[in-house]
Amino acid sequence: MKFLLKFSLRNLLRHRARAVFTFVAVSMGAMFIFANFTLIEGSHYYMLEYSLKAIFKGNFNVYHKKFKDEPAIYNSFRFDEELKKKLENDKYVELYFAKVETGGLLSYKDETIGVIIEGANLDELFGEKSFFKLIEKGNNEGIYISKTLSERLNIKINDSLLILTQDYYGSISADIFKIKGIFVSKNPEFDKRGVIFDLKDLQNFLTLGNKITELSIFTKNLDVSEKIRRELKNILPENTVIFSWKEDMPGLKNALELDSGSAWVMIYTFLVLILLIIFATFYMNITERTRENGVILAIGSKPSFLFKSIILEALILSLFASAFGSLLGFLLSFILYVKPITIKFEAYSSLLGTEEFYIKTRYLFSHFVYTYILTIIMCIIGAFFPARRIRKIKPQEALRHV
Repeated sequence: MKFLLKFSLRNLLRHRARAVFTFVAVSMGAMFIFANFTLIEGSHYYMLEYSLKAIFKGNFNVYHKKFKDEPAIYNSFRFDEELKKKLENDKYVELYFAKVETGGLLSYKDETIGVIIEGANLDELFGEKSFFKLIEKGNNEGIYISKTLSERLNIKINDSLLILTQDYYGSISADIFKIKGIFVSKNPEFDKRGVIFDLKDLQNFLTLGNKITELSIFTKNLDVSEKIRRELKNILPENTVIFSWKEDMPGLKNALELDSGSAWVMIYTFLVLILLIIFATFYMNITERTRENGVILAIGSKPSFLFKSIILEALILSLFASAFGSLLGFLLSFILYVKPITIKFEAYSSLLGTEEFYIKTRYLFSHFVYTYILTIIMCIIGAFFPARRIRKIKPQEALRHV
């Protein structure tokens, strides 16, 4: 084995220019493969986090059992202090939002339009990390409307308007409210016709008591494993059902899968390029060494010895090139992490909750492992087919090769 290793290293060093070219080419391929892995992971993670917060949802969302089939406020569930304490003490829960959502009519002067009515904790909704931002705020009590809606109806702070909707018992609930604030969000659909109440005020307006229609839960690392689902289910009321974001928003799931598919095409392309480079290099190398290989076979060496030496050359080259390429990929990904790419998805704005995203990379140890193993496998496969030619070499013919 020691002699085989020395023999393989000698062959690599004999053609240094070719070895360096192959090393650089394989390293570049590994670099882009690693960068693609981190870009897929990072873009999807931050896009998901960004989208969920923009539309005020979690990676787990809790509803009344009948709410999905019949989204009415009488299909709501109790949210009391006991449930709050359980959520705050749960080891998996990082953040949660309790809210009430319904539809209604808004009437101002001579115009009446349909609106989305949302009730939530205002400190959480308009907090520093939230995508809901107040641009104007009055000192009076009242409700908040979106900037787009206020411009459409020409409504200002302290103006009064009529809200009409259905309460928990099916009766018509109507009242006049003053405008306390005007907001903007990253959700284009909600910006068009959104009205926000303080959660308690909306519960009183709809005679809901302490009931809510939706509980959005953010877990650490946005994990949606069945283990966490079962843990959360144990602390939730019996009349509820819990959906992961994949089940609750299949359109978002499909959009991310589509983007993932295009990224994998790039990874496969780089893997094929690595294979072709190794194949071409070793095919040329073996062809040039035909006479030399014939001499080695003529003095008693077996074809299997030369075959193993070629595979070992490819292995040595791939071990160092994939490691160096992964390091370069890490540096490239770090740059993209520090200076993220800004992109726009106008076509998916209503689906993803926003038009603009900051694409950042995200590192996992598995990215190093996948890059390292895949690069080595491609190099060995690329060298395998040229190396098979050695088994067919006849010493007497190889010695006459020029």
